[in-house]
Amino acid sequence: MKDFMAMRVPGIIISESQEVDDAIVEIAGKYKTPVLISNLKTSLLIPRLSNFLYRHFSQKIKINGVLMDIMGLGILITGPSGIGKSETALELVSKGSHLISDDLVEFYLDSNDELVGRSVDKIKKWIEVRGLGIINIVEMFGVGALLEEKKLDLVIKLEKWNPRKKYDRLGEEKLYFNILGKDIPTFNLPVAIGRNLSTLIEVAVKFFISRKNGSMSFVEQFYNTFDQNNYQKNQEKNQSHENNTTNKTNKNNVNKVDKGNLGNQTK
Repeated sequence: MKDFMAMRVPGIIISESQEVDDAIVEIAGKYKTPVLISNLKTSLLIPRLSNFLYRHFSQKIKINGVLMDIMGLGILITGPSGIGKSETALELVSKGSHLISDDLVEFYLDSNDELVGRSVDKIKKWIEVRGLGIINIVEMFGVGALLEEKKLDLVIKLEKWNPRKKYDRLGEEKLYFNILGKDIPTFNLPVAIGRNLSTLIEVAVKFFISRKNGSMSFVEQFYNTFDQNNYQKNQEKNQSHENNTTNKTNKNNVNKVDKGNLGNQTK
C-alpha cells in the first residue's frame, strides 16, 4: 500500500460504504491522499464517476444563445442581441418547454461522444427579458421548467429579415453548425414584424422530427408524383402501342384469308 500511495494517486474511493482499515487511512494521511466513501454499488459508481470526469476534463466551449428542451429535443436558439431570443424562450417555457440556459451555454462532449449543453452556474435558472428585468424561472414556472443539461439536436438561427436575401422556400436547404467537431443540423429563421417566433420554432422542431423519421419534403413528393405520372403515361402509351400492333396483325391475317378464299373461287 505504501508503494501505491507513493505514486501520488489523486485519491481513493471506497464503494458500498465499506469500512476503511485504519492503516490505509494512516498511510493516505502521510501522503496527503484523500479517501472518499460512497454508499453506491461499484457498478453504479464507476459510470457516474466516468461521466463526472468527462464533464470536468473534456474540451468545452461557450456559445451565446438559449438552450431549451422542446418536444424532447435539445434546441439551441442563436441570433444577434436584441432579436428576441429570451422573450421567445419565455413564451416557449409557458407552453411547456424546458429551459437549460439563457444567454450563455457551455457545451462539452460526454462519454458517448455526444454534444451536451448546460448552463453556467452564475446564470442558472435566470432569464433576462428586456423591460421586465431578470426573471427567476423556477419561481415563475416551478422546478419542472428547468433542466440541468441536454444533448444538442438542432440549432435555430434567428436573423433580421432581409428583403434582398433569398430564403429557402421549399425546405430543401440543409445547413449545419459545427461545435467541437460535431455538425449539428441548422435552420435559419428570418425575423419580421408579425411573425410568431415561438410557434415558428415549434413548427421547425416538428419539421425536423418528421424529416428524421423519413417524411418526404414538398420537392421530394412533387418529383415522386411527377415520376409516377410519367411511369403511368409510359405504361398507357406502351399498352396503346401493343393494342395497335395487335389490331394491325389481326387485320393482315383477315386480308390473307379473304385473298385465299377468292383464289379458290376463281379456280
